[in-house]
Amino acid sequence: MVDCHSLYEICAKMCTALHNDGHPFEGVNVIFAGDFAQLPPAGAGYPLYSHKVGTVLHTTYSYCEQEASIGKALWHQVTTAVILRQNMRQNKQSPNDAKLRKALENLQYKSCTESDIKHLQGCIAGRGDGKPKLNQPRFRNISVITAWNAYRDKINELGCARFARETGQQLVTFYSEDKC
Repeated sequence: MVDCHSLYEICAKMCTALHNDGHPFEGVNVIFAGDFAQLPPAGAGYPLYSHKVGTVLHTTYSYCEQEASIGKALWHQVTTAVILRQNMRQNKQSPNDAKLRKALENLQYKSCTESDIKHLQGCIAGRGDGKPKLNQPRFRNISVITAWNAYRDKINELGCARFARETGQQLVTFYSEDKC
């Protein structure tokens, strides 16, 4: 999910590129895709649905807060929503996949059943008997959900190094600079 300030930045860059005098997104149609009930955006920015960012500018706001407010105001100008009801990425699924999809859907709306909770608990990797082990070949190229960013970072670091080694490529690191 994009945060309020990032939406402002996207709009500002489009206006600069298209030599605009300030019309939102220079009148270009923009499509936003994603599951807005998922996790908030990465980083320190506030999600578009946050109540911590107002849509009215105040002189007491920092420059970055003002830009975030403009970003949220831009979001409120979106007038058309298309809600997709069928998950096409998972239309060919095993019964186990269907259980996971249903559990995640229920989790999204805070309506998990006991069956959902039991299924999700069975997906937790660990040292105990019958628990999945992440070093098994079937987990080689999967997404892993962790509670801690440090674990996520280490898993990604190791995965990138393995991929580079297996494909004979050199890893190159690029750093971004956060202005706010």
